[in-house]
Amino acid sequence: MAIAMIVHGGAWAIPDDQVEAHMAGCRAALAAGWATLAAGGTALAACEAAVRLMEDDPIFDAGTGSVLNSAGEVELDAAVMDGQTLAYGAVANVRHLRNPITAARMVLHGPATTLAGPGAEAFAAALGIPLIDNAELVVEREQQLWEAWRRAGQAMPVAPASGHDTVGAIALDSHGNLVAANSTGGTPFKLPGRLCLHWLGRVDHQPGPGAAWSGTVGTGPGPASGGRGGDSVAGATGGRGQRRLHPALAAGSCGPGLEHAPHGLCLLRRSGRGALGGVAVTG
Repeated sequence: MAIAMIVHGGAWAIPDDQVEAHMAGCRAALAAGWATLAAGGTALAACEAAVRLMEDDPIFDAGTGSVLNSAGEVELDAAVMDGQTLAYGAVANVRHLRNPITAARMVLHGPATTLAGPGAEAFAAALGIPLIDNAELVVEREQQLWEAWRRAGQAMPVAPASGHDTVGAIALDSHGNLVAANSTGGTPFKLPGRLCLHWLGRVDHQPGPGAAWSGTVGTGPGPASGGRGGDSVAGATGGRGQRRLHPALAAGSCGPGLEHAPHGLCLLRRSGRGALGGVAVTG
């Protein structure tokens, strides 16, 4: 089967003097992921390779070079979804991981769907990922913007010179498996603890993947899409029900508009184990 890959470095008004650096970073990330696929590697490995490279490139709002929160620190979120297993893994609000996408991949294969803060960092450290000082993620550009914001009495609008979006990758490997992954430092001067991935669900349970990074091969919402035929489907459940319902919607939803809703409710009923929730449809 033919391989394919897409990467993105965020969608925002990139200043003219940063455009080439962003394009070069995206090209390098694409080359890294493509090399993995061309060598017979998995889509999961390709996405991790591409996103890691962008996390290490200080031009992007992911990993090193991310925007600072209101406390002057970098806080990172990352997530990955595997179209073959319909499993996903995510980490949120981590401050001591250089490459949160690698930790998210480990969570995908671990006992949880999402880990946040010190718990995510402890999980990563136990699996051999080194922890770093938060200052290693801070670059001078973002430090200056944060200091200007503080001097302005915290009333300064979001600086146009600062990135504020996710980076991401989507890959299709030779085995026909599709994977989507993203990573972000969030928005400039956000409140500490704010989740900045495209989450769907409750923060006090495991947040589920939204259509923005659903890695499913099929007719439903795919990566960076809102669904087939201009419709979008969102399933909101509590806890593990999120893991079962939304991937099933992505793989099996059919028909326009409100026809999605009863299908989703049927999936929810069949998910078993007391899953509670509902389905929202927008046209």
